[in-house]
Amino acid sequence: MNKKIFFLLFVTLLIVPTVSAQTVNEGLPRFRIAVQGGYGCRFGKHHERGSGLADRAAKRIRNGFIYGADFTWFTDSNYGFGLKFSDVHSKSEDWIMATKDFITVAVSGESKTVLDLRFIGPTYSFRHVSQNNKCFFLINGGFGYLSYDRSNLYLNSLSFEKGGTLGFCADAGVDFRLMKSLYLGVSFGAIIGTLSSSTYRYDENKRKGDHHEMLSHFTFTMGLRLYL
Repeated sequence: MNKKIFFLLFVTLLIVPTVSAQTVNEGLPRFRIAVQGGYGCRFGKHHERGSGLADRAAKRIRNGFIYGADFTWFTDSNYGFGLKFSDVHSKSEDWIMATKDFITVAVSGESKTVLDLRFIGPTYSFRHVSQNNKCFFLINGGFGYLSYDRSNLYLNSLSFEKGGTLGFCADAGVDFRLMKSLYLGVSFGAIIGTLSSSTYRYDENKRKGDHHEMLSHFTFTMGLRLYL
């Protein structure tokens, strides 16, 4: 990802809301802190790798547990900006039997793949309060950095692959008031990005290469929100 482009996007998202900031209506909280967890499901075409073990692992790591946190500062009653972090964590595990050095000596061990898709970036937010003041409806969107972090264990061999790209996030949800400042929130969203290159490391060997893979995924999360 071009670091200059990301920096300009970040600065723009910080400056524009500050310039146009207005006073928040009395009674509406200015800050929102959210923590959440849920389920992430990748979408897009799945590429077969020609190996039953590799294909099985590739399918399993398309879905996983997502956790994250958001911080939002509302510059007026309906609009704000903030920062979002999320991590979709998935893994595949198998116990395998194999031959060693193309001879009949059988070896057994674990095959494990762990993948983390992490997003961090600034966001714009829109909120609407219900008539009874007990619910907030929110829409959020923004650009940021989407990273790809994968580790593979095959018998006793461990390898790592890392990469990153520009990502886009968007979500919509509702926060239900539990008590004065504490809310329960539910949200649906998506994080979109495509990986074009990565760095692969095995033992002391390290190389860079093309790796085109869609990282986009849908998200469903629930969590607690603190309004201040």
